[in-house]
Amino acid sequence: MGAINLDNTGSGSSVTLSSDGSSLLLNATSLRGRVSSTTTITSPLAWTSNGYDQYILTGLANALTINADSSTPVDGQKMVFRFKDNGTAQTLTWTIDVNKAFRAVGVTLPTTTVVNKTLYVGCIYNAADLRWDVVAVAQEA
Repeated sequence: MGAINLDNTGSGSSVTLSSDGSSLLLNATSLRGRVSSTTTITSPLAWTSNGYDQYILTGLANALTINADSSTPVDGQKMVFRFKDNGTAQTLTWTIDVNKAFRAVGVTLPTTTVVNKTLYVGCIYNAADLRWDVVAVAQEA
């Protein structure tokens, strides 16, 4: 079977699927991440990597526990969390020591927000160890 070309946008962006199972993105003007954004949330954060690449939590008004992933991530998959509080520092608790939970690699898991400052936490799924390896933590100055 030859390659299959899909382009339903009329914009020239296309995806080519080859018979060997690989895919190529051709002529794409941009790649957009799948984002979930909310201003308020009740703890714990029950999240899924199947539908999103980034979770944005703004106006966080309470302590928050971030649960283990409830979906089926794939090896090397990326996830970014972005936090901003409501003007009051909030405690963050990361689920660890269970499948699809978090593990710090070369960084320290953040345990609180800084008032009115954006906090990013970058993760990569490690299928061999069944963990979301947290490999980046960046706090707005």
